[in-house]
Amino acid sequence: MKKVFSLAAAFVLTVQLSAQTNAFQKTTWKIESISADGKAVLKKAKKINLPTEQSKFHFLQFGTDKFDTGNSCFHMDGRYSIFEPNTIEFSAGAADMAGDCKEPKSLTGTYTFIFKNDTVELTPAEKIDYDEPMPEVGGFNENESVETAEKAATDTQKSPDKSKKKSAGKTKK
Repeated sequence: MKKVFSLAAAFVLTVQLSAQTNAFQKTTWKIESISADGKAVLKKAKKINLPTEQSKFHFLQFGTDKFDTGNSCFHMDGRYSIFEPNTIEFSAGAADMAGDCKEPKSLTGTYTFIFKNDTVELTPAEKIDYDEPMPEVGGFNENESVETAEKAATDTQKSPDKSKKKSAGKTKK
């Protein structure tokens, strides 16, 4: 009986901790602005009962690991993940739009976030291009590296010989 109680208590604690680390879970936000550089400002809003209720503003609503976004004539869903430190990643899913609707800017990709009272600021995270050489590797010259390694090996091989000759000469005297 103690083991069952301990397991149940551990499960409840784990669920509470995961809910505490995901401040977006089960929240709704009005997208106040998305600037040309991708920065966004969101303001906490009342939950929208999707799909029966239509939004009168551009919104972002979070579930456990999914999100919905849109306005009165556009809707998109997707998945999100929270990473430390204060990083959120949006992956777009399915979208639908009315014929006379202009698609609003959407949040996709990775952002860092900062909470300020009832608002949150999202800033696009710097993207890493893995095909681009890293700055410290950019000037890498394989031939120079091989030559340097060969010279070091030759110098290493020569240096013990010199010390043997010197010590051999000292013993002859």
